[in-house]
Amino acid sequence: MERNRVTNLILKYKLSSLTDEELDELTSWLKEKPENVSAFSSICKDKEVLEAFNTFETAVAEDAWELVRKKVTKKNVFFRYYRYVAAVSIGLLLSFTGYYIWIADTGREVVEKNATKALDLFPAKAEARLITSDGEEHDLHAAAHINGFTSLEEGSLQYEEGATDVPPGINTLMTPEAAVYTMFLPDGTKAMLNASSSLEFPSKFASDSRVVKVTGEVYFEVKSDKNRPFVVQSDDLKIKVLGTKFNINAYEQNKRIALLEGKVQVENLENKKIMMPNDVIITRGEELFKSNKSIERELSWVDDLFYFEKDNLKHITTQLRRWYGVDVEIAPQVNQNVLYTGKISRQAMLTDVLDILNYLTNLKFKLNEKKITVTVN
Repeated sequence: MERNRVTNLILKYKLSSLTDEELDELTSWLKEKPENVSAFSSICKDKEVLEAFNTFETAVAEDAWELVRKKVTKKNVFFRYYRYVAAVSIGLLLSFTGYYIWIADTGREVVEKNATKALDLFPAKAEARLITSDGEEHDLHAAAHINGFTSLEEGSLQYEEGATDVPPGINTLMTPEAAVYTMFLPDGTKAMLNASSSLEFPSKFASDSRVVKVTGEVYFEVKSDKNRPFVVQSDDLKIKVLGTKFNINAYEQNKRIALLEGKVQVENLENKKIMMPNDVIITRGEELFKSNKSIERELSWVDDLFYFEKDNLKHITTQLRRWYGVDVEIAPQVNQNVLYTGKISRQAMLTDVLDILNYLTNLKFKLNEKKITVTVN
């Protein structure tokens, strides 16, 4: 297809004025080669390119196509699934300006839909509850001053350096389902709490150590202090560091620790291991094992991504349950042993995420009020 014709079709698509025949024509062009899909995505997201195309001047349009070629470097979102050891690529999702288009190897070539939903659930928001050492409870929604702490509008809690009005003792920060929050501890360490998590910390760290306790999932960027090791406790598990970046997932009985930078020591009642950057350790009872899961998977929530890496349906739906605050029911006939791999933005509306899963699996995901049901298609 000539570039001028493609330009015209894309502009009409952006104006929602494509006829059925023109949509079929655009679909055929998209299926010709992956580069067309990448170019289409870049054009629809890039204001500079659209303005160049909109002139309808051949020389300028050619320059715009060259700009597209330079800007297209990777696909936006992918999703694959694995049955046993065989991997089958089944789709590509491109998102832009309120629309979603799926291009799959089989089935319906293009599905177009408006992202506006009559009934939907938003992704997690910045929300938490702080229980100070004197037993006072504070819901953190907006900027406020709370006994030596400052709750900031962007969803974080800052400990005020040199504050004298903080009661001595242990404070607890908790996030409910469908919420995340960031805490800057008394020493300057940054702690990001995922949904359904908690962090216990003292009003003032001791002179020889910095000890906190966690449940759920927390990502730490530890302020370096050679004289005071930073210790994270979760049940009988201890993580000792001086200054580093790492994540601890303590939702389940088997906990996971992922190290991004630095060096940490992980220990429980019977075992001890030293972790180096990019290591992922998982606990099974009192044993400590090196996991084959990537650090990208473990830290993806910090980058606002669902990252599935040969994960089963239970893992995926558990992520959705915590992030969107919903219940999940899986029909007995659904095969939960199928493994899936892919990335989806955690900022997507829930129905859009379910649409992706519906199209790219052999299952049916349905949202009814605050409950997801999963059945065989």
